Amino acid sequence: MEQLISLIAPYIPVACWPLILVIGLYFVINTQRKNTKQTRDKDSLELHDKILKHDFEISNLKGQSVAHDQLINDLRDQIALLNTNIARLSVILDRMEKE
Repeated sequence: MEQLISLIAPYIPVACWPLILVIGLYFVINTQRKNTKQTRDKDSLELHDKILKHDFEISNLKGQSVAHDQLINDLRDQIALLNTNIARLSVILDRMEKE
C-alpha cells in the first residue's frame, strides 16, 4: 500500500490533496457510522426482546395473583363454614350435657 502511494504521490497535484483527504475521511466516517448502526440495532433488538419477556412475565404474575386471591377467598369461606359448624356442634354438645 505504501509503495503504491509513493509511486502515485509525485503525479498528484498539491491542490488535490485536500480533496483526497476529505474523500478518505468520508469513507472512514461512513464505515464508523455503519458499525455504530449495527451495534445500536443489536442493542435495540435485545432491549425489545427483554421488554417482551418482561411483559409476558408480568401478565403471568397478574394471572397467578388473581388465582391466589380466589383461593384465599375460597379458604376464607370454608373457614367461616367450619366455624359455624363448630359453633353448632358446641351448642349440641352443651344441650347433651344438660340432659
